[in-house]
Amino acid sequence: MKKYTSRRSKTLIQVAAILMISFIVGGGVYTIVDRPPFMVLHPYTGRPTEVHYKPGEQTLAETFASTFFNACTISGLIISYNSAKIIGNPSRANIQLVIGVALTSIGLGGSYYLLHLKRISILLARQAVR
Repeated sequence: MKKYTSRRSKTLIQVAAILMISFIVGGGVYTIVDRPPFMVLHPYTGRPTEVHYKPGEQTLAETFASTFFNACTISGLIISYNSAKIIGNPSRANIQLVIGVALTSIGLGGSYYLLHLKRISILLARQAVR
């Protein structure tokens, strides 16, 4: 007996899995449990900021950004992997590889930038206390 699954249902399952993993890794469970604010007032500048100045805290905007960047990274890796499976059409494989590498670069670069913003915000808050 053969199992019949459509290609579309496999794609939907993959997309759902990517979104769920990105949500969990991006701090979605923390967001549901703790219900953090979308933005906070930074003690050093006195202006609203999307990046929380405490090391163990996270704003809702950070959760959304982190989830987006994680989804880009995972999707880019999957697209790059699938481009290696294409045999008969090298131009399509090259396009998919470029798209995959671009998504992976956006995801990793954005995650690094978010961490950099967090580090600067924490340092500014420590200087304000002194």
